[in-house]
Amino acid sequence: MLQIICIKMNIKFNFEDYLFWFNKETQFKITKFKFRKEQIIAFTSELIKSYYLAKILNTTPSEININYDCYSRPFIPDLNIDFNISHSNEYLIFAISDYLKRGVDIQHYIKNFEINEIGKIVFSEFEQNLIAGNIDNFFTLWTKKEALIKAYGFGFITEDYKNTKLNLSNIEELPDFIIYSKEIFPNYYFAICLLNKTIDRLLICIEM
Repeated sequence: MLQIICIKMNIKFNFEDYLFWFNKETQFKITKFKFRKEQIIAFTSELIKSYYLAKILNTTPSEININYDCYSRPFIPDLNIDFNISHSNEYLIFAISDYLKRGVDIQHYIKNFEINEIGKIVFSEFEQNLIAGNIDNFFTLWTKKEALIKAYGFGFITEDYKNTKLNLSNIEELPDFIIYSKEIFPNYYFAICLLNKTIDRLLICIEM
């Protein structure tokens, strides 16, 4: 099973009317953010983790046991279910799979972004040479990098993210992983990484 959904969030949505769906702890988690946009993102994420997961797994929200590993990566151990959430600007991406680790990322194109300065921090020398001052190349590699390190789970906590040699192709396949990336909406870049799976499985999600 591999499912991906994309939600366009509305910052004007009156989520307060639906906070009663959640327990007090989750309500506080949502409302503690200072800005409304952040609250909308938190509400949407919790809604997916509680109710959409319950629908997929044919259970109730209270019966879903979400655990976190040492890198704060969420998973559902009882059912070998792995999921990932990413958001940028007005879109949120959710991916779920069984017996398969994957990472997903979406990024909104930002004009006048300091790609050279940021690039030196997050990309290997090989990847920096591919960017070469091109902002489209930057966001292509950025989403692929994020998807990859989310799949492995270590994020930017360790130095491992600096040792990759990702390329600019839409489909990149290596023995340990495969990454699919594309511009899914105007000025939005998307990537998903699947560990230890063949391209045939990935094509299922592309067609979705």
